[in-house]
Amino acid sequence: MEREKIVLSSTNIDLHGMRMSKGSLEDAVGMINSERNPRLGLEHDMSFPPLGRITDAEVIQGKDGEYYLIAYKEFFKVRQQTTLEDGTILYREYFEENPKPFTEAKSEPGENIEIKTDPVNFENIDVMEEFIEDIRRESGIDFSKKMLIRKSHIPDPELVIKITGIIATYIGIIASKVPEKIGDAIGDDIAKFYKLLRSSVVGMVKRAIPKLRPITFIVEVHDEDILIELLIVSNNPDEVINAFNSENLKSIQEKIETSKNLFNAEKIQFFQNEKKEWELNYILAKDGSTIGTKKAFEKRDFAFKELVTKMIEKNK
Repeated sequence: MEREKIVLSSTNIDLHGMRMSKGSLEDAVGMINSERNPRLGLEHDMSFPPLGRITDAEVIQGKDGEYYLIAYKEFFKVRQQTTLEDGTILYREYFEENPKPFTEAKSEPGENIEIKTDPVNFENIDVMEEFIEDIRRESGIDFSKKMLIRKSHIPDPELVIKITGIIATYIGIIASKVPEKIGDAIGDDIAKFYKLLRSSVVGMVKRAIPKLRPITFIVEVHDEDILIELLIVSNNPDEVINAFNSENLKSIQEKIETSKNLFNAEKIQFFQNEKKEWELNYILAKDGSTIGTKKAFEKRDFAFKELVTKMIEKNK
């Protein structure tokens, strides 16, 4: 099935006791029907490449008097395989008709650190606020906070940390040169950044629900016209901090430049593999296509088949 009509949200109270306003639904229509489309994802797992896109949204009123956000999910129709000079096999999926870039890949550089958490991963809002204040106090670094809204029952815990370009350059994610004066002054901020990483992991392990589930940490930075994401799944603060030392980050700079030059990338995601190395996962290009490793697509496709099988069994 390449295109299917779905209900994305409504003014009904959801499983978490939250209610969307009609105005919020109408705002979502404007976003979905703009020059960019939201991803068609899988179980809110950002480590998977998109399955396609969400498009052609509208708000309708149901017989119950509530309002519903309706849209279409469209699966990618074309997949091509390419092999890089080093032997790496990549897949590219895209739409031949009306291609659009993805909403999530829009670059929004910022001068401040930002932390995003999902309130459903905490017992209540007060516990989430305690978590935020703990890492603010323990790290000594100033940051803004936002909510992740994943609209799932209780998804595995996830924390997104958006860092500044200066910090990303200093620790080795971005290859551009740090001006000497800035380099001299930033040492304290880098120390605070690593404290933030440690307190974030410790705090998530202590407070996040469901308990004993893997915790996903995503560090992102917007560098000019590209979004870079580094994803690590770990409950070990030392492991997370070590992943972001300069030595371990050296390997990604060339891959970022290659992705920009070969694929016109505007988002690139890396993940830490079993060897504790940063590995390319997938790329979102400016033409709306998705390019990823064979491993990334095989993991996504396997998980999708499992989900479909569970749904079939549930509806028997």
